[in-house]
Amino acid sequence: MMSFIRKQQPLFYLIQKNFRQVFRDPQILRIIFVIPVVQLLILSNAATTDLRNIRLGVLDADHSNESRQLAESFFQNDIFVRAETPANSEELNRLLFAGKIDAGVWIPRGYAEALSTGETAAVSLTVDGQNSSVAGRSLGYLQGVIQSELQDRFEILKMERPEIARKLHQIEPVVRYFYNPTLESKYYMVPAILVMLITLVSVMITGAAIVREKEVGTLEQILVTPLTSRQIIAGMTIPYAILSAMVFTVGVLIAVLVFRVPLLGSIPLLYICAGIYMLTTMGGGLLVSTTSSTQQQALFTTWFFMIFFIMTSGFFYPVDNMPEFVRAISVINPMRYLMAIIRGIFLRGSTLADVWPNLWPLIVMGVTVFSIAVLRFRKRLS
Repeated sequence: MMSFIRKQQPLFYLIQKNFRQVFRDPQILRIIFVIPVVQLLILSNAATTDLRNIRLGVLDADHSNESRQLAESFFQNDIFVRAETPANSEELNRLLFAGKIDAGVWIPRGYAEALSTGETAAVSLTVDGQNSSVAGRSLGYLQGVIQSELQDRFEILKMERPEIARKLHQIEPVVRYFYNPTLESKYYMVPAILVMLITLVSVMITGAAIVREKEVGTLEQILVTPLTSRQIIAGMTIPYAILSAMVFTVGVLIAVLVFRVPLLGSIPLLYICAGIYMLTTMGGGLLVSTTSSTQQQALFTTWFFMIFFIMTSGFFYPVDNMPEFVRAISVINPMRYLMAIIRGIFLRGSTLADVWPNLWPLIVMGVTVFSIAVLRFRKRLS
């Protein structure tokens, strides 16, 4: 037994050495302990499937007590929030197209009279169908509210006018899905995957490649050449920007030709927005390269931020469904804005005016991040 223990002593020393090495390196400690804790605290709240904060616009054309009661019943829960009240059906469609509401209810004129006489009372439900899962569940909740209201009316009429109470079941919702009539989930997910592609290529390859240059010593060789720091930075970033654009182009072709995702908007606008987004991602790759000594560190750092960006971007779950503090944090997530822009250009045919609320934050973040990355990288070169 003692002989066996003596033979294993080198192994014990190696384990001890590795433990000491880990606890002496603050960066490794952050990767092992801090990053998983931060991810657990934030992403566990972000990854929610609960349906909340669906912006609902109600057009009450009947202006009766019954129609007002139905309109108010949609907001007696935390699923729907009151959005702008449309004045007519054209404004209801405009609000839906502009992305200011997620669903609309149109109570037509004659609703109360139809209920009182036992005739069919049609209520129009209009839902933004870009996200098929959210659209289907939103519709289910809207229909549930109508059915609950129907049951309440039935109990009242059963006492007051039993002769027509049996006809109350003829409330008939008329449903329309905009921008994704067949509720195909791929129409919602494929444009988001394009954002993933351009992010992975532009951030990970840029950061890892520059760190690789430092590891093998070729970066020092480049520094002794007549190239200026600006030329070195350009030579390090332009090839990966071109590669990112090529990957994005292939992704767009696959989305349109293979998955049959409709591209209703402007292709130049699509590439302009993607190019502005790459200012942020390429700058992020440069920043990672200045803070990492090895490719493993660069990949770990990049992947940590990628997980955060993906989960708070609306890729899987709508941002409005997340807790308030997570929504506040997601304001600094550039992927969130490009996700909304590309989905809008593909499915809605969004114009520059439509995407501008999401485009200007990208411009600000892109210029800021890229400028900081260039200054830091030039400082490391000097």
